[in-house]
Amino acid sequence: MWKEYRCPECGKMIVSPVYRQHLAWHKSAKSCAVCGKTVYGSRKFCSRRCSSKGNNNRKGTGLGFPSCVVCGKRVGKVRAKFCSIECSAERRWRRTKEKIQREGRVSTRTNTRTARKYLTETSGVRCEICGRTRWDGHEIPLVLDHIDGNPTNDVLTNLRMICGNCNMLLPTFGGGNKGSGRVWRRKNQGG
Repeated sequence: MWKEYRCPECGKMIVSPVYRQHLAWHKSAKSCAVCGKTVYGSRKFCSRRCSSKGNNNRKGTGLGFPSCVVCGKRVGKVRAKFCSIECSAERRWRRTKEKIQREGRVSTRTNTRTARKYLTETSGVRCEICGRTRWDGHEIPLVLDHIDGNPTNDVLTNLRMICGNCNMLLPTFGGGNKGSGRVWRRKNQGG
């Protein structure tokens, strides 16, 4: 038969095989992260209700809601970094712009949309030859132009946004530079 001991913390009678565990359990006491009640062991919360409050939206934990890394608004989910899809896209665009500025080039072969967006943000929506911003009462449609006529030269100093009228007057319009600007085409033609 096991001997019983009275716990000095709670006053319960505990049998000898588990008495040490019971005392260690009292030493691990801490308060619930949500309501402040005493919890034992490795638990953070006193009940499922406090657990859902603490884990789902962090109300009352003192940790607060996480904030969006772009705009700083409160985010409703624990592991979320952004408050909206727009903020997520803005963060991606900022990183893309930093990469373009760091490398000094933007690939027009794989993604002309990125090149167009970057150039219109840096130089504005205007033709870089004639300087027009409007045509027939609307914002002027611009095209991406390689100054030297070589479509593989994606250095930022070789790219510009121009209107369709100016583009038609260039000597490189519509393949006018055929055989001179494209190295791979010269290799295929044997010239």
